[in-house]
Amino acid sequence: IAHNLALLDVEVKFITAFGEDIHAGEIQHSCRENGIDITHSRSVSGASTSTYMFITDENGDMQLAVSDMEIYSYLTPEYIASKLDVINNASICVIDTNLPAETIQYLCENCTVPIFADPVSTAKAVKLLPVLGRIHTIKPNMLEAALLTGIPVTDERSARKAVDILLELGVRQVFLSMGAAGVLYGNARGKKRIPNYPAEIRNTTGAGDSFMAALAWGWRQGLSLEDTARAGLAAASICIASEETISPRISAKAIYDIIGMMPPEEAE
Repeated sequence: IAHNLALLDVEVKFITAFGEDIHAGEIQHSCRENGIDITHSRSVSGASTSTYMFITDENGDMQLAVSDMEIYSYLTPEYIASKLDVINNASICVIDTNLPAETIQYLCENCTVPIFADPVSTAKAVKLLPVLGRIHTIKPNMLEAALLTGIPVTDERSARKAVDILLELGVRQVFLSMGAAGVLYGNARGKKRIPNYPAEIRNTTGAGDSFMAALAWGWRQGLSLEDTARAGLAAASICIASEETISPRISAKAIYDIIGMMPPEEAE
């Protein structure tokens, strides 16, 4: 998400935890190369940097994945408290549920800027249940939405009900990913489902992260709820057409071109 936001020319301060291994060096180098500020991140002596490995089928769909996110236990409420001024001076705070539950709770109680939350998985989305009323924007898939609302989400009708429940619980904006059926978005003023943009699928892994980044970018740009949703789908369409998890083609111009809008500076 941080990398995609950087490609969208957003100034990113990335608070994470690095181990002392070759992967830490690779990620730190990549962050610096892409203009991502990691000065507020934590280095943990003797720990392993988080690792995510996946296998896709011939259509680019993920079939199996394993991850080691143990290092994020070091992103404690106490550590985040020491960075709270940095966080609250941002325009937006994007989190995912690899954070410890108590850290998510602390952030939701003390963060004064809008929190955009990625549930990540059904196993980890449960961490958001106690704090849904403090989340500004959430991007669940159908399984995650079912877990968060307690109702089966299998079609557009049940998805609409799930969005209603999340809004009633206090979430300000919901973007419910429905896979091949597109996205159902909603806020207090209404709901709408819009289809995916066509794309040649090469690798679907990373599409959700690019979608989330574009939601944050769209909100910062002042786009309407629908145009923000379209920006998310546009970013995802660029991502899945790439062999890489993060497409080098992601840019504000590319998104504006797909959604059929002129950038604000050109519109003036």
